[in-house]
Amino acid sequence: MRRVIQLRIRLTIAIALLAATAQLHADEPTTLVIKNATLFDSTSARMLPERTIVIEGDTIRAVSSQQEPIAIPQDAHTIDASGKFVIPGLIDAHVHLVHLAHFMHVTGDEFLPMFLAASVTSVRSTGDPIVAQVGVQHYADKHPQICPRVFTCSPLIDRDPPIHRDTGYALTDPANVPAFAQLPLRFDEQLVMDGYTYSFGITAADLDSDGDLDITSADALPNNDLYWFENDGQGRFQKHFIQKDDPERLERHAIGDIDREGHLDVVIVKNLVGDLLWFKNSGKPADGNLWERHVINSKKIPDAYDVALGDYDGDGDLDVAASTWRLSNNFVWFENDGTPADDSRCRH
Repeated sequence: MRRVIQLRIRLTIAIALLAATAQLHADEPTTLVIKNATLFDSTSARMLPERTIVIEGDTIRAVSSQQEPIAIPQDAHTIDASGKFVIPGLIDAHVHLVHLAHFMHVTGDEFLPMFLAASVTSVRSTGDPIVAQVGVQHYADKHPQICPRVFTCSPLIDRDPPIHRDTGYALTDPANVPAFAQLPLRFDEQLVMDGYTYSFGITAADLDSDGDLDITSADALPNNDLYWFENDGQGRFQKHFIQKDDPERLERHAIGDIDREGHLDVVIVKNLVGDLLWFKNSGKPADGNLWERHVINSKKIPDAYDVALGDYDGDGDLDVAASTWRLSNNFVWFENDGTPADDSRCRH
């Protein structure tokens, strides 16, 4: 039997096929031949033994049996699939790629290949921050040999104000449906920095008081750095260090004027050791000096996860709230008595 299939799908043949196709490069033949495979025919729901599959680019050109063999191009890359099975690539239509990476502290290159290893060749990312999921999609598009196809979704339809702060879209008036239908918004990708071990937390604020938004971001082990990126007003950024080589990794953080000196400081949690720190902005953040480091709480917030700033006691200065997860699941806040530099805080 000879069959020409025009479906643009990917096949999986356990780990052997994944490893073999990953070795193909642009300068090598684009024709792939899988011989002696047991093929699952999803149309007839039957297993078809001893099949040869010819794939040109991303198109399956032919499937044949031993009774009706086909000519194999001499320059084709051939895989002997004896004793193995070939199935159509599976589609997982409900995944949370960004949340997966966020909560498991992993990066796309670590978890995306696991989908292919499980025969999942396409995923649909739902309920994820739009910009972040597009970043994952771009990575997958650039590394098709180890990643599934990633399809992104619109923001979540939500109340006003949204319950889901990072992914919700307030849609309470039917008249606004046409505008929602134009989403998701698309952004041009601009590289600010690469070479992270793991980028942890990101905020935007005018740290140098020049009228545009700068960016902060933390890096995990072994760097343990906290960066801020100076915006030149045209969306071009220069890297500066707030802190270098801090003991254990720096993570999620918030920005606010902790000491009421008119400059935006940075408050940050350290998940592994349970610390809560703040870094003082001198007013000259680009002078090349590391920011002055202060400890709000040391090793008493196990699994510190996130941080927020606000005047919780109404006395005119910013207090600090922190949450934990997994083992303790606590929510605490630390009162700013107006002299934050002496590291004395009352925990509530």
